[in-house]
Amino acid sequence: MRAHGVITGKGLSDLIREEFGFRPTFFVMVTGFFVDLANVVAEFAGVAASMQIFGVSKYIAVPIAAALVWALVLKGTYRQVEVIFLFACILYLSYLFSAILHIRIGWRRRVTPLFQASGLTPVI
Repeated sequence: MRAHGVITGKGLSDLIREEFGFRPTFFVMVTGFFVDLANVVAEFAGVAASMQIFGVSKYIAVPIAAALVWALVLKGTYRQVEVIFLFACILYLSYLFSAILHIRIGWRRRVTPLFQASGLTPVI
């Protein structure tokens, strides 16, 4: 369907409306809105949770993250946004490398003293 939109120059809602009518199009668009909203909420919940690990209050971290996203979307160029998100994708690859290294390196032995010094319990 993506190629269909490129060829016709029409958006997804136009293509759905032509094929299925107004009601299914409305349902898909409303559902898409709520899915996007849930995704944004999950992203900011992740920012709050991750920054609390480092001792930063969620009431400080989330507004700063929201301001950065707002500035990026409104003031940034397409190229800047692309580079930032490609960098984020590379960071996500670190999960894969961490899983591979976790097999070979005794992370529990190396990380546990850090948690014991701070009074937290490791989840590893």
